[in-house]
Amino acid sequence: MNLEERIKVLNSDHFTDSAQKIVLKEDEPGGSCTLELRVTRRCLALHKADERKIGFLKNQQVADCIVIELEEGNAYALHVFELKKTIRRASWEKILSQFEGAFHNALGLLGVLGLATPERIVFHAAYCNNQLDSAPGLRKIPSGSNPSQDQRELNGWQQGRIDVSWLKGAPLKKVQWDWNKTHELHIP
Repeated sequence: MNLEERIKVLNSDHFTDSAQKIVLKEDEPGGSCTLELRVTRRCLALHKADERKIGFLKNQQVADCIVIELEEGNAYALHVFELKKTIRRASWEKILSQFEGAFHNALGLLGVLGLATPERIVFHAAYCNNQLDSAPGLRKIPSGSNPSQDQRELNGWQQGRIDVSWLKGAPLKKVQWDWNKTHELHIP
């Protein structure tokens, strides 16, 4: 089966195949926000993977969207998006867990599509309110010290590099937005 035939098998309302725009939406009490991803390559996006619309993706604690960028029929990059109105210390720990679940589901999706895991893997946290930067205990770790897991996670936010599963120092892109508005983000 070729890639196009495999994509047709997925046939899900939560699946987008586009070379121009992918729309992500976060609904919470009191409003919503829309993030339009402008893309320059063909992208396959799986939205709301936690709703188990694709049966083989078993992990339900996942980020909001998985985007696979394609180039010449191969996976060029993998993007994992989590959208939140407010990021705080407790939600950051949950987001890291959701990133990991989405990453594992993305590996399963890549396998079903017959695509190799791309070298470029980027995690995106889109938020309106940032309460994490003022969280108690958020500080730089002196070199040579042995930081706690909690401190490493907080520093990952600060430094824009996080550990997800076996990926060490994966890029984290932070996207701040205004609630109840539509925003554009360009994926090169």
